[in-house]
Amino acid sequence: MMWQYKALFFIYLQWATTTISRSRPADFRRQASHT
Repeated sequence: MMWQYKALFFIYLQWATTTISRSRPADFRRQASHT
């Protein structure tokens, strides 16, 4: 059962990453380097 949640989370993570990097990559890179 847990693998289903992990798969959903992985898909959401990929979607969020592509959406964020497409909308404003500069801010995303800056935040990633700060953390």
